[in-house]
Amino acid sequence: MAWTFYFPTKLNKQTKKLAIKNISFEVKSGDCYVLLGSNGAGKSTLFKIMLSEIQPTCGTVRIKNMEVNLDSIPEIRKHVGYCPQMNAY
Repeated sequence: MAWTFYFPTKLNKQTKKLAIKNISFEVKSGDCYVLLGSNGAGKSTLFKIMLSEIQPTCGTVRIKNMEVNLDSIPEIRKHVGYCPQMNAY
């Protein structure tokens, strides 16, 4: 199932801005993937949803056949690695 996320804009909490639209993908066990995109493309938002820091507006996230939510995060973290890019100066 694809999922979508909208977030309130900074200027008007009632106005919603589309951050991610109809994304769906599968990562096979043992594979390593990289997510690339321009600034503001929704990369960080995608990972925040996958780690249950924020909830998708619609749809669900499933990892190891478990729906991602606050209750499942401890078990899911046993199976997922996340390495965000940090600028090095």
